[in-house]
Amino acid sequence: MLHRNFRIEYRIQVSIYFLLLTLLWAGEAISKDLRKVDPGIYGEVKTGFAYKDNVFRRDSSKESDYLFIAQPSLLWKAGFGKHFLVTRYTGEYAKYFSLDEQDYNDHAGSLDLGFNFTEKFYANFGGEFVRSHYRPQAPGVTIDDFRSVTRWSERRVHGTFVYGRRNLGAAEIALSVYGTQRRHHNNSQDVRDRDGVGVKLGYDQPLTQKTRLLSVFKYNRYNFTKSNLAIDQDNQGYSFWAGISWDHTAKTTSRVLVGFIRQISDSSSFKDFSGVGVEADVFWEPQEDDLITFSAYRIPKQSSARGSGFFISNRVGVNWRHNYEDYIHINSGVRFRYDDYSAQQRTEKYAFANVGISYSLTTLVEVGCEYNFTFRDSSLRDRDYRANTVNLFVRLTPTF
Repeated sequence: MLHRNFRIEYRIQVSIYFLLLTLLWAGEAISKDLRKVDPGIYGEVKTGFAYKDNVFRRDSSKESDYLFIAQPSLLWKAGFGKHFLVTRYTGEYAKYFSLDEQDYNDHAGSLDLGFNFTEKFYANFGGEFVRSHYRPQAPGVTIDDFRSVTRWSERRVHGTFVYGRRNLGAAEIALSVYGTQRRHHNNSQDVRDRDGVGVKLGYDQPLTQKTRLLSVFKYNRYNFTKSNLAIDQDNQGYSFWAGISWDHTAKTTSRVLVGFIRQISDSSSFKDFSGVGVEADVFWEPQEDDLITFSAYRIPKQSSARGSGFFISNRVGVNWRHNYEDYIHINSGVRFRYDDYSAQQRTEKYAFANVGISYSLTTLVEVGCEYNFTFRDSSLRDRDYRANTVNLFVRLTPTF
């Protein structure tokens, strides 16, 4: 455990770092995606009528209900020569027929500035504000039973600097820095309020025309703002990763990273973690209208449960998407997850399954149906559950 004086000094340093990073948030992948978006306005509204057979996810006391869901989104991109500005908004609004305490209004807004200084030097700065809630008994959240949803908000800032260009067949080095600030607003969950900072440094080197060598270093620090807790939940971690990205064929690509992870708790009440991490994705297109995705990871995550620091999450999954004649779309997937918590004698196994089919009435209107299944086997007593959700929806995609 770190010395108390050093820990106080470190908290002050992290607060200063967060202020200095008010134009920064980790988003290398987001930045690259934004560069591929053409200037313009893009919007979508998805509305649905759903049924949940286990709203609170407790098999011992199941409660079911119907609900109405609306999910609007809007993106605007403007170009300024080689540079661009992107603003985005996404929302999700839910109204239950009987369980009013489960109603929620989630919002997320962001602003990104991208600068193509030269053919090989690119930078992105941005920020985001999110107001959301925790799903009852979801992975990594509190196991306490609340009738009302637990609401939280988060501010995120980031900066990414990239030198070199993968699409030019050259080496690429990328540096990302970020800051986050999460606050909880009800159910006495302010004990989970936290600030975080992090750094990511990646190097991408071509080996052959279809294969690239990847190496990554990551560092993160999380400070929980409640200083009067019996257990100090602050923790920090670093990891080293190496792997390859490989374009096997025109229809199959993969990215595999294996790393050494070290996550350290300030309190001796929590177990530290040293071990192997994995991040892997394989994309396979057996034919033009099909996309099959295999994914796996083993990484530490910050818990949102009372009296818990970080936990180690392991997940594998496969997803299949199919388009038939451009107007029938099928999406299905299966995922398995195993979480091991550092603070408690607690492990949880999850299974997730989903299937959906939609039909495009026109280029602007799509209707469909979705089914989702969630299963949890917990080492804690009376925390197992099975939950089913069925959703009928309409998606509107206007053009501007």
